[in-house]
Amino acid sequence: MEGMRGGRLGDPAAAVRDSVADCLAEQAPGAHLEWLKILDEPRYLTGVRVRPDLENRTVITRAGLALSFALSVTAPECRREILTGVFTWVSAPLDEPGMRKDQVWLDLWMGLDRAEALLQDRILLVGRTQT
Repeated sequence: MEGMRGGRLGDPAAAVRDSVADCLAEQAPGAHLEWLKILDEPRYLTGVRVRPDLENRTVITRAGLALSFALSVTAPECRREILTGVFTWVSAPLDEPGMRKDQVWLDLWMGLDRAEALLQDRILLVGRTQT
């Protein structure tokens, strides 16, 4: 996830691959991502607001991405697994320096249309202040 925090993505493909590998390793210590293939055109979503203090310009406050994948993963003492699903990344608030939060989800066996519907809810959850 580090490649997706604190500014620009840098190399988006590497950032996605690293985030997926991290998610897999959290679930199965020692897991190794062998390959990752993006299956469809990614789905994007942004949130904006008007900034009166900037001459009523629209600024992006939230950004999200959902992409479908197939991957091969191995883990110690386990057989190779081929998995499909959707990787989702959300970042907010993008207009408040130092407050940015990023979150990723790895939804196995989920379709891209379902993930896109979830993205609409998830983009509102990340970075929301709890009261």
